[in-house]
Amino acid sequence: MADAVKHLAGEGLLVPFVGIEDAEGFRAQRFAADSMEGGVEAARAWLAENPEAVARAVLVFDGSITVAGKPTDALIAECASYRGAKRGLTVVVPYRPARGGQPFSVQPPRFTALDGVESYELDRLADAFYQGVEADEDAADVWGRHFADE
Repeated sequence: MADAVKHLAGEGLLVPFVGIEDAEGFRAQRFAADSMEGGVEAARAWLAENPEAVARAVLVFDGSITVAGKPTDALIAECASYRGAKRGLTVVVPYRPARGGQPFSVQPPRFTALDGVESYELDRLADAFYQGVEADEDAADVWGRHFADE
């Protein structure tokens, strides 16, 4: 997710991808298609099937949510853990793209669509989220310069 924010702040276009954790570590698989929706659909199918029997995976894509009745750009991460009972959640990071003289900005994450994840676990998940941001020095710099607690 941190890398996706870094990408949007610089290039502005994000190809949907699935971040995969397996015995060999972490890697990303991109899902380019004729449309953003087609890429997201293909990645969601991969996540549902888990064809490589990975331990954890996350679909990250550029989408939108409604905030205070207005559509808002957002990075969306649909997370799945396949160990034991399948668990998942969605992490939404609203952002404002750079346009019309306004600079790029990113807002705090929101944790939604909890599936097998208890609300008391959210503080630990938020800590892990920000540790991930800080683990990438370039991404942490982008977050620091463009963070807006709106």
